[in-house]
Amino acid sequence: MIVRTKLIVPEQRSEMVLRQHLTDRLAAGEKRPLILITGCAGAGKTALAVKWLSQKDRHPAWYTLDPRDNDPGLFLRHLLISLLSISDPIDKAVGPLLQGHRSVADPDVAAAVLDAFSAEAGPVYLVFDNFHVLTCRPILDFVAHLIQYAPKALHLVIISRSQPPFPLSRLRAGNRITELHPEALKFSRDETRFYLTRVAGLDLRPDQADTIFEATEGWISGLVLTRAALHRKDPVSAISNITPFVENAVVNEYFNEEVIDTLPPDLQDFLLTICILNRFNAALCREVTGRTGCRDVLTTLYRNHSFIISLDAGGEWFRFHRLFARALRNHPHAISTQKAVLLHKKAALWNARHYLLDQAFDHALKAYDTEFLADLMEDHLMFYFLECDFEPVCRLLDALPAQRIDTSLILSVYRLMVLISTWDLIPAPGLFKALERRKTELLDQCPDRKKEFALALWALAGHAMAAAHDPTLCRLDQLTRDIDHMPETYPLLTLFLSELRLLIQLDRGDLSLSHAFIEDQKELYQTLEIGFGYFTLLRAYAQIEIAMGNMTRATQRLGQWFDQAAGTGISAAPYQADYFYMMSRIRYLENRLDKALSNINKAHDFLRTSRINIFLCEIYIQTAFILQAMGRSSTAFFNMEKALHRADGSGSRYLIRTARAAMAKLGLLQGKRQAAQAWSTKNPLSLDEPFCEAFESDCLVQAFLLLDQARFQEACRLMETLRPRALKRHRRTAVLEADIIRAAALNGLGEKENAVRILELGLCFAVPEQYIQPFVIYSPYIADLLITLSSATDPVVKAHAAVICGHCRLEKPLERPQKTIPVTAFDSLNQKEFDILKLIDLGCSNREIAQKMHISINTVKFYNKSLFTKLSVKNRVQAVTRARQLNIF
Repeated sequence: MIVRTKLIVPEQRSEMVLRQHLTDRLAAGEKRPLILITGCAGAGKTALAVKWLSQKDRHPAWYTLDPRDNDPGLFLRHLLISLLSISDPIDKAVGPLLQGHRSVADPDVAAAVLDAFSAEAGPVYLVFDNFHVLTCRPILDFVAHLIQYAPKALHLVIISRSQPPFPLSRLRAGNRITELHPEALKFSRDETRFYLTRVAGLDLRPDQADTIFEATEGWISGLVLTRAALHRKDPVSAISNITPFVENAVVNEYFNEEVIDTLPPDLQDFLLTICILNRFNAALCREVTGRTGCRDVLTTLYRNHSFIISLDAGGEWFRFHRLFARALRNHPHAISTQKAVLLHKKAALWNARHYLLDQAFDHALKAYDTEFLADLMEDHLMFYFLECDFEPVCRLLDALPAQRIDTSLILSVYRLMVLISTWDLIPAPGLFKALERRKTELLDQCPDRKKEFALALWALAGHAMAAAHDPTLCRLDQLTRDIDHMPETYPLLTLFLSELRLLIQLDRGDLSLSHAFIEDQKELYQTLEIGFGYFTLLRAYAQIEIAMGNMTRATQRLGQWFDQAAGTGISAAPYQADYFYMMSRIRYLENRLDKALSNINKAHDFLRTSRINIFLCEIYIQTAFILQAMGRSSTAFFNMEKALHRADGSGSRYLIRTARAAMAKLGLLQGKRQAAQAWSTKNPLSLDEPFCEAFESDCLVQAFLLLDQARFQEACRLMETLRPRALKRHRRTAVLEADIIRAAALNGLGEKENAVRILELGLCFAVPEQYIQPFVIYSPYIADLLITLSSATDPVVKAHAAVICGHCRLEKPLERPQKTIPVTAFDSLNQKEFDILKLIDLGCSNREIAQKMHISINTVKFYNKSLFTKLSVKNRVQAVTRARQLNIF
């Protein structure tokens, strides 16, 4: 029986959004035989096609399909009747085919239809709407035959929810197809605003329209149904709680009738089971459903545009459209509450095993089982500490009854670790002592399988507590033993302790040993395949390179590790902040202040809501020095006060010491000598103190104060004490600042010749890495030395001194550094010459080199002469400069 309404072009809607960019794409493909429009139910496919065909008065043959059209004979009769109205020649050609009981399976039918179109001069459009309902192989073969042999005049327009089973790749390769995919059909944010306010006539603000856009995700039918719901209410008052209007019963009915109930029963059951998942892949679906072949099912659903959205380029992870997921959960045949709880637990355990903890705990919370949640937290919360992501830990601990935490040693230690890790150390000692008194009692309540873990976690908390208060008091030997004896079953504890050991070693300043620790840490992260480890190593590598004076290499390291980390999809704020903080330090030393400030502001943006005091203290301190260098003294002082406030509120002696030394240095830069002197009086310096970063910083600030007070002899002696200790640890940035202070002090004592020589050495080191800011800081004390060196005989020293004079606004004609450096035959250096050159770079005398290499001084002099010749230089200073310029080291 012929249903003629199926052959009528649908009416064009009066309420439409002009989507000219899409109709232009369709028009651009009019020379191709196939135009394919695919998208989910309610995506606006038909409306778009009608709009496009009406724009240039095209009169298509239209055929709206339904499942009954899988009969080859019925399909042919409908098709032929739709073609009769196109033109008289086509009418005459296809009319005879309607006689008798013919079907598309007859071999001469396709030829006759194609022959009818061959005589047409103008374009003819044959539209198949709802093409996805066709499953009959002869009909599909017939349409494929029409596409393959279509004459120039014929254009087939296929509108479908899924891709038709044709060789589309061959059509694409032959440029014989125009396609519009589901993503193109979605309304954009601007189109949504236009539809709701201009077309639907709703009095909405842009942010209110955006709320609906986020809920519907650009799904056009979702917008239409939401509009209808809002028209029944006052939209201005309703928008404050938009959810009931977007997630209304009519939306659920639409999904049930148009999507869910049209699927085979086994596929319905699959979707109704996995709809409890926020995001899923094949392995997780297999875990939850117990079914095999989940990958093929997901791929088919995605290709059929069944409201499944891909979350990655590889097509591994998916999620449901939010409204579709809700419809599945509210379906009449939805799974029971009891079964949902069981599935949530399965999903939680699977996600936890794969370190997807946000998803794991989300499912655990939805299981509404306190013991299950507490057990999962005991096993997996450590992961968040490694990520420096403490908000989820606090939120999960708050989700448990306080009594449940108090009866668990593991959960109580996690609560303590939050205080330590966020540097909230004022209440931490009290909690630590209380747990120490109850440790035996709480340990007895631990399940046997968790007692070993609880003890290891307790030891970790003790080390972390000591390190947060003052890293110099940590027992590094005991920490190393605890790492070595940590069971292999607790890799996250090993990682945390290893990170702690690395931070302590970095603070103690031995950079070569720190580098070895980093390599060990790198292997652990690679073994466990934990992506955020890249960010942890980024900070440590950059710290070492900057301290060693290798700013170029530090920049390369940062870029390399940041790119690799970004590739893992990790975006934890502390690690992002670390990258920009380190880049800011480098740009500050180069005196590129605008870039330094831009980077530090980005770092602060990542940590704006962070509870991590140490990161914020460092950022405020760095910001203060950048602003001071830019001449914004009051804002600089305000930032330094914020750093000091953070430090004092943390209760950490380490943070307080660091912040107060930085405040004293800022005071000297701003001429506030009394504040710096008060700091010095309250914090007397002991040269017998073990070396650490805080000691190094205190020495430099104390020397700056002595310099400011014209106590040149004392400043010089202090730097002569610090310099060899810093040099021994390869801390060349600190050595450079010590040399600048020494030069300034000697200049103040009237020993200008020695002062010039020392500052020249500093400039030789500074040139390759473009250090400028350290010279600018002390420019009031070394101005005449810089002017003298801007006329030096060594062209490289002369050029860099002139540049620094320009930054310091010293009255002296400036010269820019040479852009090219002649390359010499440095490849011919033998091993002994290379070893001697490295020792010269470290500042060793000929006698010291002879002792270290077990050779005579005369032999050292012989090799010196040889390498000077090969490098085309005349002295040690020039040799080091040339070696750095040529990147020999």
